[in-house]
Amino acid sequence: MKDLYRAMYLINGQEVSREDFNVPVEDMIVWRGDGVFEVVRIHEGFPFGLEHHLERMTSSARKLNIKIDINNIRQDILKVAGSTDNGYVRVIISRGTDKKEFQVFTFLQPIIDFPEDFTLHAQKAPWHPAGDFTENEFSAMGVKSTSYALNMHHTRLAKEEGFTDALLLSRNNIVLEGPTFSIGWMVNDKIFTPSLNLGILDSVTRKHLFTICKENKIEIEEVESSFDILSEADGVFILSTAKHAVAISRVNDIFYEENNLIHHLQNLYSQLVESERNKLN
Repeated sequence: MKDLYRAMYLINGQEVSREDFNVPVEDMIVWRGDGVFEVVRIHEGFPFGLEHHLERMTSSARKLNIKIDINNIRQDILKVAGSTDNGYVRVIISRGTDKKEFQVFTFLQPIIDFPEDFTLHAQKAPWHPAGDFTENEFSAMGVKSTSYALNMHHTRLAKEEGFTDALLLSRNNIVLEGPTFSIGWMVNDKIFTPSLNLGILDSVTRKHLFTICKENKIEIEEVESSFDILSEADGVFILSTAKHAVAISRVNDIFYEENNLIHHLQNLYSQLVESERNKLN
């Protein structure tokens, strides 16, 4: 049994102390937010969904013309993951100080505590692609970049209104995603989630949701739905690396009771983690 949590910090694969784990102020990731990142959930030493995260990081880096060695990054993640039982490995790739010296920062983070009563405040996000462009028209579509200032702005606005976080809508009130998570809802035991055509992030946890639904014969559909549909939903949930599926108790003035299907999804995510872990043994 490893230590419950032992901080580990790597820069370009080399372990450093917390005091030496620094990003130069001249780095483009500080100046312009010019970089990409991934967060991998560690379950009892197992980096769940690692290859999906690496695939997305490769895609993000390629779209932003950031050259990376994904095999070295994989080894960095495994090294940090091996230092703990539970937590998150965060990998940040910066443009560097002269646009050529790409830097890879890998470190361990402790488990995030989510409130039992998780609420969402719906807000329009006019900056979001929201399906107005195709990937051919906007080549950086779906990039998981470090430029999250607007996302965090929505989270702060939601907290100021007394909610846990925000739900982003298009200018036409189409449901998109959260600042740091995907969204789903169910009507009559059928699950719905926004389409990737809306320019939302291709969430790894969302990918796993489709796998779970297929393997367990749960009906699921990608949609482009107005916010009004949530007043007809039997339940709403968010999807994130941090906690997989989390039930939502309230969206604006719409309240939801506990939902058995969401509890079932949470159990199925746990089973998927065990199944993936057993494949490696």
